[in-house]
Amino acid sequence: MSNWKKGPRAWVKWGLIACITVLICFLCYRIEAGGRQFDHEFDDGSRVSIGSPDQEMSQRLHKLCRVWGFAKYYHPKILKGDVNWDYELFRVLPAVIGASDEEEVNAVLYGWIHKLGTVKENESEEKGEIALEAGTDWIYDSSYLSPELSSLLINISKSGYIDKNRSYVSFDNIMVPHFTGEESYPDMNYADQGYRMLGLFRYWNMIEYYYPYKDIIGEDWDSVFLEFLPRFMEGTDELSYKMACAELTTKIHDSHAYAFDEAAALMGGVLIAPFTFTHTGENIVVDGIDADYPPGIETVLPGDIILKTDGIEIWDYIAEKSKIKSRSRDTVVLNDLPEDIFRGYADEITLTVKRDDEIFDIAVPCIERVRSESSNEPEPVSHRLLENSIGYIDPGALKAKEIFTIMEEFKDTLGIIVDLRHYPSDFIVYSLGCLIMPEQKNYVIMSRPSLTVPGRFILDKPMYVGVDNPDYYKGKVVLLMNECTQSQAEFTIMALRQAPNAVVIGSPSIGADGNVANMVFPGAVHTSMTSLGVYDTDMSQTQRVGLTPDIYVEPTIQGIREGRDELIEKAVEVILESASS
Repeated sequence: MSNWKKGPRAWVKWGLIACITVLICFLCYRIEAGGRQFDHEFDDGSRVSIGSPDQEMSQRLHKLCRVWGFAKYYHPKILKGDVNWDYELFRVLPAVIGASDEEEVNAVLYGWIHKLGTVKENESEEKGEIALEAGTDWIYDSSYLSPELSSLLINISKSGYIDKNRSYVSFDNIMVPHFTGEESYPDMNYADQGYRMLGLFRYWNMIEYYYPYKDIIGEDWDSVFLEFLPRFMEGTDELSYKMACAELTTKIHDSHAYAFDEAAALMGGVLIAPFTFTHTGENIVVDGIDADYPPGIETVLPGDIILKTDGIEIWDYIAEKSKIKSRSRDTVVLNDLPEDIFRGYADEITLTVKRDDEIFDIAVPCIERVRSESSNEPEPVSHRLLENSIGYIDPGALKAKEIFTIMEEFKDTLGIIVDLRHYPSDFIVYSLGCLIMPEQKNYVIMSRPSLTVPGRFILDKPMYVGVDNPDYYKGKVVLLMNECTQSQAEFTIMALRQAPNAVVIGSPSIGADGNVANMVFPGAVHTSMTSLGVYDTDMSQTQRVGLTPDIYVEPTIQGIREGRDELIEKAVEVILESASS
């Protein structure tokens, strides 16, 4: 009998221990993960209805956007992952919309932020020259905010909170921001005005606090919010929302920015005309026919100038296609739009072309594929020896560390041509730099986001390329570039042009340099931006400007017709002149 009694007591005891253990594990998990993922109140919809905001309501929502974004990136409680700040927006919106006047709006916002708790002030210990600050002067304006709300936000701005591991944005070891804390809401109801507004609020604040070139976008960012608010609020369907997202990304004028969605609503078609083109002067010129071009029918030819597409003047047609394509420079076409201009759903497009002095129409068939995935195109080769003992290197076809083998092969050549019209497949800034330079030289200054002050970018010390190397390559080094030279290719040119025998030939680069940060809108619309600032050694801009060649060369229509690469021809000429002098 005693054993029987002892048995149940033991089971109760062990059961209690198990329950406590499970509870402790759950609490530890919740602390580690942060509490925001346990908030599911608005999983099925925001329950927010705004209608069409008038001017007064638009200004009110702009203020809410500012306060929401400021708290999101500054307040420790949100940074710790304890609050679902998306859903808090949905909770406060009805009170903000329904407020009778601005005094009541400010009171609502004060109560909303105040309930997050007090913030301990900490002085930032980060050193370095400031390159950019977010526009947060408005938190000091007690006529725009109430004195109480202004004082509260000023206090929060001094938090200096560093731990971002569970926040909406975190950073890697080189301070590239990662917005991995953001929910993509792939099953979003596109008629839900709360979620549509969240898309605008989220992106606007990402740019406000973490875009290193906000000072040169050429747009008033507050005005952009007011411009796009009705765009986000007006539609009820998937395409109108995703088009608004895509067009918003163009306002930062950054060729690193793009917009695509997993449902392919923004693709603009699955059929593409099977030819390539280039941009020379004011002309769009066919420069190649794809191997997949259907045989046995009339075709465009290299050198044909495209005047119209389906009866629309080519530049008007390009302008329409460019509406959702962010571009660092408005004149750039070849880089940002090569596979989008002649993409659609029709089986063919009609081009009006000029060939010599004749103007006529050609019906061009369109095929279903992405040009870069064509199986009929030949594989590129990483290097080859040209006539007259000149080496040619295609950085876009390099294998890892192959550059050392190539340079050993080319060590006795008169010169090398490094074709940075192609995006490098291997990072050769330092590997090739140490082979072509006799000593170290500074080549770039970068800015990185502050860990403690959102919106602040701090300048690094100058970066150096090259090593002390008396056996450096003595031949001429020619770097080729055009508007397709972007990002790492631009960074590579900035470094390699420091070599004593280097010269850059071609046309200006795109002007989009610095590591990329990826973001997502609600509705799983993905986008990106340049996340680190890149400046020349004299602190002049490269973004939206591009790098300038030492010798300007662009293709001519005659050269395209004859199948010549005039940049390579000029490079050979420069190398031979250097060798003979």
